[in-house]
Amino acid sequence: MVNLKETFRIEKLKQINWYFIAYRFVFLFAFAVYFLKRYFPQDSVSIYFILSIGLSSLILAWNTFRRGWTWETVFAIFAAVAYVSVLPVHFYTRDSLSTFSVLSFFFLSVAVDKKDKQFLKTVFLTRLLLALSVLGLFDFGFFQDFLMQRGDKVRHSFGFGHPNSLGMYLVVLFIDYFLMIGQKNVSKLTYLVCLGISLLVFAATDSRLGFLASLLVLLVGAFKERLTKYQIKGILLWLGIVLLYLLGIFLSYSYKENSDFYQNLNTLFSNRLLNAYNYIQAYGFHLWPNDYPPLYYGQTMVYNENFYIDTLLKNGLLLYLLYPILMFMQLKNKVVNLYPACLMLLCFLFAMVEDYEASVLMATPLLFNYFAEEKDELHSQSELEI
Repeated sequence: MVNLKETFRIEKLKQINWYFIAYRFVFLFAFAVYFLKRYFPQDSVSIYFILSIGLSSLILAWNTFRRGWTWETVFAIFAAVAYVSVLPVHFYTRDSLSTFSVLSFFFLSVAVDKKDKQFLKTVFLTRLLLALSVLGLFDFGFFQDFLMQRGDKVRHSFGFGHPNSLGMYLVVLFIDYFLMIGQKNVSKLTYLVCLGISLLVFAATDSRLGFLASLLVLLVGAFKERLTKYQIKGILLWLGIVLLYLLGIFLSYSYKENSDFYQNLNTLFSNRLLNAYNYIQAYGFHLWPNDYPPLYYGQTMVYNENFYIDTLLKNGLLLYLLYPILMFMQLKNKVVNLYPACLMLLCFLFAMVEDYEASVLMATPLLFNYFAEEKDELHSQSELEI
């Protein structure tokens, strides 16, 4: 009997895919470092970033050992080495979360295995648990409520650092939830609950962008059953992403203070267009990285939360292009189900006003190799020709 139990235990261990477990750990550790930076002691925060980058490089090495070398792997290693060699160390270990997230993308987007069917569920539950932990620690007085005033409205963060951060984190949870359930139908009650939660968070944070983004995600979710019937060519999806890149740059670069259109758009975007425009005017675009200081309006620091402008100004054009080039390599010969494709485009749309929506560590749809399929893998699904 003992031998039978031992044999059964050994067989169960053999069935465990240790690579899946290791990848989930590395991905979630990078996510935790990215999100929890504001809570770490600033004199030791670099240790966690360096450890995360080291673990991500090891998981890519393990993936290469499992699958062999590909051009994606070669380019990802080249891009990562270029970032680490050219950029100041503090960019990706302390001061620039956008740069850290792009560097993580080079490793994690190539190393992901789409056969891991529990990956999305693990990510969603971890993010949900983290959100509940932050709220719990706030209730017990460990985290402060960052209060802001907008007119007569008091905006709350409930421990999330900034009211907008709480609003956009809810968007991340919605995206992960709808991806996790896959082809399953979503009841009308679920949509009503999500809408109710969005309204409650909006009432507390007055985050117009977060509320608008939540509505867009719920709108895409409402058409999930139809969207999942179609595929879109990866190259067309990539072109859509490039258009959003250009739009994200153009709207701030061409900003005009005397234009009613730009004024209204800037108000909707909570001054993000104007902030990015001021950074462009102050520092300009360069081919190579630019280690510039933050701007101040009086005693208040001006934050540039436009991912496209922030990474272009900091990293320079040459390094900036490596991110979309690797996306091209991952999408060019593939097709993507239209439902996750729409969520991918929404993430890049939001990235012009909230930089972490273009981070693979926060926006799970950006794991293109997880959601995209080789064309010869398609059998029963229709392809959307545009």
